[in-house]
Amino acid sequence: AKAWLKLSVLESPWSRLRHCLLQLMVVFVESLPSCTPHLAPRLGQGPTATRKLGDARHLFHVGSRSARAKAHPRSNIGLIGLAAAPLYGEASRKYRRTVYHHEDWLKHRTPRRFKSLRDMLFSGVVRSLLRQVLCVTVIAACVVAWNLLFNGWVDFSNVQHAAPLGYRPSLILRLPALPFTLSTSPLGLLLVFRTNACYRRWLDARITWGRIVSASRNLLRQASTWSMAEGDARKLEMEGLASWTWAFSRCLAAFLRGPSEDHDLAADLQAALGQDAAARLLSARHRPIVALRELSACVKNLTVDAKDKTELDKNIIALLEACEVCERIFSAPVPLVYTRHTSRFLTTWVLLLPLAFWVSFANSWNQLAVIPSTALSALFLFGIDELAVQLEEPFSILPLEIFCAEIHASTREFIQESLR
Repeated sequence: AKAWLKLSVLESPWSRLRHCLLQLMVVFVESLPSCTPHLAPRLGQGPTATRKLGDARHLFHVGSRSARAKAHPRSNIGLIGLAAAPLYGEASRKYRRTVYHHEDWLKHRTPRRFKSLRDMLFSGVVRSLLRQVLCVTVIAACVVAWNLLFNGWVDFSNVQHAAPLGYRPSLILRLPALPFTLSTSPLGLLLVFRTNACYRRWLDARITWGRIVSASRNLLRQASTWSMAEGDARKLEMEGLASWTWAFSRCLAAFLRGPSEDHDLAADLQAALGQDAAARLLSARHRPIVALRELSACVKNLTVDAKDKTELDKNIIALLEACEVCERIFSAPVPLVYTRHTSRFLTTWVLLLPLAFWVSFANSWNQLAVIPSTALSALFLFGIDELAVQLEEPFSILPLEIFCAEIHASTREFIQESLR
């Protein structure tokens, strides 16, 4: 009732009622953190449980009061639900950074196809497509309603009823199935090629970060084995080499993730390198390259043979090449002309699909089945395109922080072994 009185600026009672219901959902979602201990036994453990809990908290995410006022100045209410679907799709990417362990693979291999159908409405891809699917569904409902008015309808006894506005074949909205049959193969090829191209980008990014982890480990392994320094001098050399090796991977991850990582990056670098070195690195235009330069200086100051320094420098060259591959993937998307043509082709095809479905359902009692058939077709076809969109920029869904933590743990382990 309090929300109803505050919503007097809205035009109709239906608008007020809708926003009141949304506010109730907000109250429910905001209570989720206090319910986490009770949800934990049902959600289980591991990356899947983390993703489910995060999805639940972000389904109807509401920002601060100022953000809500900016998004909807008339009602001062956060836009949630369908209006926030694209925002949810972007915010949910961090919950796709899964790393599998033994128990996760066992669960993954368990047949759970019907459970996947049951959880379909909780899928991040489905939620991201709510607006598009709803638009197509509304068009299908309008086509059905229009045709029922001018074509009549068939009841469950297969009895044809007269059209309320008179039978007028020229006004019936329909298209033959032949154009859709002929265009299905080209559309499928476009979607498959685009999805494969985006998956290849994800795979290249994952392989490149695997090389970064491997080169970092090799660098510390070789240095800790070949170093001829003893005591505190050896420890000082290894500490500097390990810190700058980790700093390179951490700066590269922050560069690929964007400015949102700068705050955490500054805190991590200050803890690992100290105030002066961290400030110098943070002020650089290209932080990963500066970190590699400092790493080269550490290799130069190592107490090892010149031949061994050459071998160590090969690992730094591998890190630099991996950095270039990441920059190439990040800065060069799939050609936009290909992406836009595929999107236009798919959208036009799906929007006209109800007109072809009507031909199949017109003479039977299940004429209303045009609406769910169109909605499901739109969901799965748009879903294929959405998968390509999610994979095209791979660094925000790859667990880069896990890779950096693995580099840090491996380098520290090499140092401890070399100091024994």
